[in-house]
Amino acid sequence: MNVASDAGFYTIAAAIFFVLNATGQIPLFLAMLARFDQKRQLKIITRELCVALAILLLFTFFGDAILRILGITRPIIAIAGGVLLFLISLTMIFPKTVAEDPTKALTHEPMIIPLAIPVITGPGAITTVMLYAHETGSALFVATAAFAAWVPSLIILLL
Repeated sequence: MNVASDAGFYTIAAAIFFVLNATGQIPLFLAMLARFDQKRQLKIITRELCVALAILLLFTFFGDAILRILGITRPIIAIAGGVLLFLISLTMIFPKTVAEDPTKALTHEPMIIPLAIPVITGPGAITTVMLYAHETGSALFVATAAFAAWVPSLIILLL
């Protein structure tokens, strides 16, 4: 997949914003943070989104090096992404009906997992910033676009 060489700042920022999908994550955040008071919820959301931004920036600047150290190549990521999308589509077509188990309720404050990773900064967001950084040749440009996409995501989830 080639990104046009003239991919604009707003195009990249919008793509990252939609991959972060803050509006789609609102029900999950509400469900997971329901037992905390509003002040604590705001602190948790801010902390988790700051961690998510740090992860995005880390992979924007050092994603290729991290994958090289782990021995993961771009074709492997493409195959794994295809398999992941296939599995997600299967669960959308054949949803599981599981009764809510009250004993499995969240008993502690979420820390990094699952809210920062993979809910906000999942494989899609990481792959998106890495792809744009690689194709544009400017990690700083993509990092700025990622920050521009992160700010409205933070505002949406704080509201």
